[in-house]
Amino acid sequence: MRARHVRLATWAVAIVLSAGLVALVGILQVDGYHRMLGNTWRQLAGSASGAVHMIDQDIDAALGPLLALRNAVDSAESGPLHARLAEVQARHPELSGMVALDTDGGVIASTSLPLANWRGSRATPSRMALGVSVRVLVADADGTIPPGIRILVDSRVPQPAAFGTVVDAARVREGMRHAMPGSAASMSAFALDGRLLAAYPDDTATRWTSPRPAAGASGGYDDGKRLYAWLASARYPYMVLVSVDRASTLGEWLREARPSLLATLALLVLLNGFAALFDRAYRRQTRLVEALSRSTRHLGDVQRTLAGTISEVTALHETRQRLHDSDRDLAASEAAYRQLLTRMPLPLVIVRDDRIEYANLLAEERLDGGEATLVGRAASDFLDAYALHAIRRGAPEGTSIAAWIEPGHGMPFEAELALSDYRDSRGRGTLVIVRDMTEQRRYEERLNHQATHDELTGLPNRRALRETLESMLAQSMRDGSGLMVLFVDLDHFKVINDALGHTLGDQVLRDVTLRLGDALGGTGQVGRFGGDEFVAVLPFTCSPAKAIDVLPRIQRAIEEPLEVAGTFQRLKCSIGVAFATRDGADADTLIRNADTAMYDAKRSGRHTWKCYSAEMHATAMARLTVLTRLSGANLDNELALAWQTQHEGADGAIIGAEALLRWPSAPGDLGRLDRLIPLLEETGAIVQIGQWVLHEACRQQRLVLDTIGHGCRLSVNISAQQLVHTDLVADVRHALAETGASASALELELTESAFMHEPERAIRTLHELRAMGVSIALDDFGTGYSNLTYLSRLPLDKVKIDRHFTGTLLQDEVDASICRSIIFLARSLNLGVVAEGVELDRQRSWLLAEGCSVMQGYFFSRPVPVEQLGRSRGESMRSPQDDLSGDTTLVH
Repeated sequence: MRARHVRLATWAVAIVLSAGLVALVGILQVDGYHRMLGNTWRQLAGSASGAVHMIDQDIDAALGPLLALRNAVDSAESGPLHARLAEVQARHPELSGMVALDTDGGVIASTSLPLANWRGSRATPSRMALGVSVRVLVADADGTIPPGIRILVDSRVPQPAAFGTVVDAARVREGMRHAMPGSAASMSAFALDGRLLAAYPDDTATRWTSPRPAAGASGGYDDGKRLYAWLASARYPYMVLVSVDRASTLGEWLREARPSLLATLALLVLLNGFAALFDRAYRRQTRLVEALSRSTRHLGDVQRTLAGTISEVTALHETRQRLHDSDRDLAASEAAYRQLLTRMPLPLVIVRDDRIEYANLLAEERLDGGEATLVGRAASDFLDAYALHAIRRGAPEGTSIAAWIEPGHGMPFEAELALSDYRDSRGRGTLVIVRDMTEQRRYEERLNHQATHDELTGLPNRRALRETLESMLAQSMRDGSGLMVLFVDLDHFKVINDALGHTLGDQVLRDVTLRLGDALGGTGQVGRFGGDEFVAVLPFTCSPAKAIDVLPRIQRAIEEPLEVAGTFQRLKCSIGVAFATRDGADADTLIRNADTAMYDAKRSGRHTWKCYSAEMHATAMARLTVLTRLSGANLDNELALAWQTQHEGADGAIIGAEALLRWPSAPGDLGRLDRLIPLLEETGAIVQIGQWVLHEACRQQRLVLDTIGHGCRLSVNISAQQLVHTDLVADVRHALAETGASASALELELTESAFMHEPERAIRTLHELRAMGVSIALDDFGTGYSNLTYLSRLPLDKVKIDRHFTGTLLQDEVDASICRSIIFLARSLNLGVVAEGVELDRQRSWLLAEGCSVMQGYFFSRPVPVEQLGRSRGESMRSPQDDLSGDTTLVH
């Protein structure tokens, strides 16, 4: 009976231990599986966030070139517009192309982009970014054109109305490839209305069936087969969906759990095997006792007493042997469990009574460098007070806390501790699994750095620089110190990029970054604004006049010889300066005004610096007014022509007339051509205005000839930019054909500056015009850089003496000699000569005496509209100073 009880007790203990072991391992593995699912969700969310950050950065990077176009393009003229687009495209090869659009979304000009339909893009709601109106939308595929993210920036001029570029699906897909959480995952980008933009891999595109998410919203779901996490961009209309096959997570869990399960199975086999052996031994003992009992009944009392003794001794011996085997099996089971803990892929320790009772190999290596054992040491040597408190009060299953670990060697690190209750024959303890958070924190810091710093130079990018400037501006207002913003632009940096390539160009930018830092001596903040543009924010406590002493130091630092591809290059820069709060009380205004001053420095010949002034703003507003009002759509409503007749000096007979530009409704002093013409030339609008003057003069030709006589020639001024940037021959032929004007009655006047660029092309153009029957006059002769070599080759009909020489020839003998020389030179070359600005009869007489018979000026007539050409010249005289626009031609 006793043997039976012992056997039953043995099996009960074996069953209870097996059930407890299975339950413990099962709980641990289920918890591990849920933790793995939680890690998978976090990885998916992190991947979605990383992909959104990358795509947002691509869109932000595309805004820089578009803003450069917006600031540089002033008109829709084909030549300058294509040149600007090509220049910006060359500086930003990562973009697939650039387009310029009209107000309806039609493409005016483009670089390498296929001609897609952009009309719907213009209807997209806009938002303000960097002080301008920006539109961003996800466009579907259009025939052979793949889908992409279109970015549009409104122009600061009516035409072109906007500039656009595309972040194509391939670029988005490449960004998603870098953000993938694993090979079993897939990623898709959608418009907010569910249209697919891109997917990686290509054959794993997922449909979006949920409602339209809000900007910046995130979430996730599980359809039983895959786990999904999504994030909508907080700034742009798209979202990213990341998913992973649930089976892959299960498979990974099974791979990690297999050693533990096998060890548990082995332990169960050993435990139950021990119970079976123990049971067998007791059964054998029972049979032996029964056999001995039968024998004693035959041997008598003595023999029975001797057999009972032997039986007891035998049973005792066997019992001791079985107990020894049991202890050995239990030791083997404990060793197997310890081996299971040893194989844990993370550092693991068992803490009991504030001391480390067990540590696996990874814990030994990570917490103490593997030089000494952790077992027996105080847990407080490694864990902070918060972790010790959590361990002492007991940790329910699944508890996770953040703690700082201080290893025996190396720097302290942040870790996530997974705590669970641990019980064995010696009592209760806590099992602690340590997960190092260092790499995760580094990854998060790296993402944050990439979002706020320029990838090439490591400097703060435009967004971070603006935030820093706002902070420094607030600080300067609080303590009353000074603050200035420097906008630094490298002069002719495009030459290095074009000649040596963008790789060496990038190296030059990195070297310039180091030189800027050295020149500023570590004070203030320097950031890269885009391309070859840098912005420095410098606090100062001295006077502004003293503070700008840093500018020559910056210029000298940049001008130091720089070795590039085995050659030494010398860079120069233009700098614009704006002071807070005189030139602006916020970051955007200060940067804009410093940029304005920098462009003024470039217009002043580059390699210099300028401080912002109100006059610069007035000039910028005047430039904007010119670009806004003098566009191709409304020139007929804004501009007009005045005509000044040309006369025979002897009898006053009219032999021709010159068309002069007027802007009757011009604001302020823009009606003066000496103010208007430089702005037109600077903005490039002079080309379009010149074409309008040519066409309008041809349209009025018949009416003018009917008034002054059909034997006369009508002169039209042509700007140098028209000759360089347009097909002048085609323009003249088109104007003559459309208006029905006669080429033989048309005379084109050009200044010497028209032949400074591409003189051979200019000569060919003039020969083609002469072949059409158009006559050519050289205007303002003697005021430019006269080249007699070209003068002898140009197909000219006449030269015109500038009014400067004519007005002073009676008082200044030098000017009189110049007039005399021009007349002699023209007659020697068989050219006609016309004197401009004749206002006095004595001037007329002097010119007649020297051989100049054709004249033009107030002595004969003022510039008048075509309707007033019939009036006599008997009206009162006026000095040129009373009307500076009176004889100022289009190119003056």
